[in-house]
Amino acid sequence: MASNPIKRRARQSFFLGFLIALVGMAVVVMFLFTRINSLNEENEKLKIVGPKVSVYTVTKDIEAGDVITIDDLQSATMQLSVGQSPIDVKNYISPDIFYGYDEETEEEYEITYTSKVKILEGTVVTLSMLQEGGVRNDERLVEYGMIVLPTQLINGDYIDVRLRQSNGTETIVLAKKKVEQCTSNSVWMKMTEDEILTMNSAIVDAYLVAGSQLRATVYTNPLMQDATEETYPVNMDVLEQITYNPNILTEAKSALIEKWRVAHDGQSGFSDFQAKRNEINASVTGTQEERIGKIEEGYGTEATDISTMREEYVSSLEGTGMVGATSY
Repeated sequence: MASNPIKRRARQSFFLGFLIALVGMAVVVMFLFTRINSLNEENEKLKIVGPKVSVYTVTKDIEAGDVITIDDLQSATMQLSVGQSPIDVKNYISPDIFYGYDEETEEEYEITYTSKVKILEGTVVTLSMLQEGGVRNDERLVEYGMIVLPTQLINGDYIDVRLRQSNGTETIVLAKKKVEQCTSNSVWMKMTEDEILTMNSAIVDAYLVAGSQLRATVYTNPLMQDATEETYPVNMDVLEQITYNPNILTEAKSALIEKWRVAHDGQSGFSDFQAKRNEINASVTGTQEERIGKIEEGYGTEATDISTMREEYVSSLEGTGMVGATSY
């Protein structure tokens, strides 16, 4: 007896649908099986760890500029995983960095460090975060209004101050200085006596040499970037003042004189600093009277700008008791 064509088509549709479903299930099962194997392999890799590194963390929050001591540190262990790229092991600090050894006297001496950045409690400390030396007796907070500042400069940035000349050359006057505070056109920095004198020399050069200006450039990652090398040669008058200034620390004075002193002998010839000094001097034009006029004009403009900003600042503090006469 002939089968019902309607039933036959129904059976065929059923088998076809079943076959499609079966193939779909097989694809899903294969995908899940592959994915599970992949996850298992990743888990196995995570179980394999790299070496342990001995480090030191801070026991409290350390503000930028604060002195850091051995008492602020505690030992810890950092577990590295396979494939992880750790910071150079030499960059991790140990208590040994706080002690030096004088070979001449055969005696140990203590070394002071201050923090370049804010370090939160529990953070692993590296040498990149620290700078040698504590707060110096000759350190002062100084405001400058003649430096061309970057548009997006903010408090806490680190900058180089550069003297740019009309021929496109630049010399580094100050390297990696922290911006303590800034406004639209002035900046405050902590300066030592030798740095103040160096800036004084650079300011005069900027006023005298046509087409030159003092500019600030910002470090993109001050935590990891070293300071650039200072290449600006002070003028001879400032060098003499540095030589005999009692307010400049002896070790700083020796380093500056060695770096900037006119060096001319049979072996070395003129130093790079003297060659640059000669280039700057050659760019100065005009009579002595005209030069003094340029300097006076530059100082006058700076004084006017700072006076205007000071008035705005004092106005903003009116009624707070932070400015104005105080009655006792």
